[in-house]
Amino acid sequence: MKGGCQNTLGEQLINHIVSEKHKKKYVKFYNQQYNFKIHKNNIMNCPYPNCDEVLKIDPTFEERFYKCEQSHRFCSVCKILEYHDKKKCKNV
Repeated sequence: MKGGCQNTLGEQLINHIVSEKHKKKYVKFYNQQYNFKIHKNNIMNCPYPNCDEVLKIDPTFEERFYKCEQSHRFCSVCKILEYHDKKKCKNV
């Protein structure tokens, strides 16, 4: 389908025409989009390049250091890809 198309594909059709690998990718993407809508301020993508992991975060930033399922560590405030031992982001 081309960008801007208003038509939608039903899940049955998608399951019929795509490979098992792409079905899993579709379900993961669909669930991520649903979670983004429901938990707008509580989730974020891992900032590591080419990582598709999504994490639930503390929107108050009391806990700001996270590790995704792929073991990428990062600060959820400044998105620096390492822990910086509670130092302020601007000092890193």
